[in-house]
Amino acid sequence: MWNSRLDRLGQYAEAEKALERAVVDMPQRPHLHYYLGLTRLKLDKKNAAIEALRAVRELDPQIPQFFHTLAEVLESEGQTRAAERQYLAAGNLNPESARAWSALRAYYGRHPEVHTEARRTCAHLAGSKTDPSVYKTAYDGLMREAR
Repeated sequence: MWNSRLDRLGQYAEAEKALERAVVDMPQRPHLHYYLGLTRLKLDKKNAAIEALRAVRELDPQIPQFFHTLAEVLESEGQTRAAERQYLAAGNLNPESARAWSALRAYYGRHPEVHTEARRTCAHLAGSKTDPSVYKTAYDGLMREAR
């Protein structure tokens, strides 16, 4: 299992090795892949972290935080369109989530070159209470544009 003590002590190389062994022993445990990805980020192994975070998303596509973390890493690596798709996928899991709309609005704020209509949509829906079908329709439209 993931050794949080190693992480707390800043012993990331040792934590990475322990997590790699755990992933081999229990490959279907998404949280192990997630912690492996986070540990690799601390070791500045971004490509390996992205690989682990993508595995998490495939193993458990129902947890928005997994998508958000992958999006943040992709965005930091300049893969803005791939990051956008992850933010959208996270939001699509819970279309009424103000947090998801806020994350998307922040993404579009950092990337004004993407499209202005998306920023307006996110700004409006991040702070409103409306019919859930409106959220779903908005996500569907944004997903089509992101492809």
